[in-house]
Amino acid sequence: MPFFVTHADNDHFSVPTNVAMSNVTDVYHSTVYVDSLMKNLNLKSLGHGIGETFKVKNISVKLTPADHAYQNAYPGMSNRWFKNEDACGFWFDTPDGTIWATGDSRLIPEHLTMTVPDAILFDFSDSEWHFTFEGAVKIANAYPNALLLLCHWGSVDSPDFSPFNGDPKKLYDVVVNPERIKVLAPGEPFVLKRFKNSSFLNSN
Repeated sequence: MPFFVTHADNDHFSVPTNVAMSNVTDVYHSTVYVDSLMKNLNLKSLGHGIGETFKVKNISVKLTPADHAYQNAYPGMSNRWFKNEDACGFWFDTPDGTIWATGDSRLIPEHLTMTVPDAILFDFSDSEWHFTFEGAVKIANAYPNALLLLCHWGSVDSPDFSPFNGDPKKLYDVVVNPERIKVLAPGEPFVLKRFKNSSFLNSN
């Protein structure tokens, strides 16, 4: 199976996890920068540019832009100057529908002018280096029929760190068609359906 990595932060690019998964991973896909880190680990990886499209069997994958070069704002955090293209999102066009994994990013204009997806892996956290709550609402309402699979919040036990915290209940009063908000338990499956064929995507 393929493995997709949006950027180099260890909650997305965990070295122990990536190495442990190498026996069951055909190829790792990421940005050119993250690909260089993977090659240092002797992982079978491919680096792609923002906007590049490639195929994985019958699925078309495209890298979408992100703004997550927060390291540059904190002198001494890294010896490297990070570029926006070091991080990305992924757009998956599958036979069952389209999924946009936004990745970690501040809100940028391109995020509001995408082709309408069927589902969004929705970066929901009130952090200045993420969409912020207000930015997340803008994205949700820019695509009022897309299923919102809330992610990033609650993924790490760090109650005082805003990127990992958010209250999904606050979204229901400000998001168009709030019934499309999905809070899935770890490992809970969902069935992707094109929204043109049904009112909303359903999780089963």
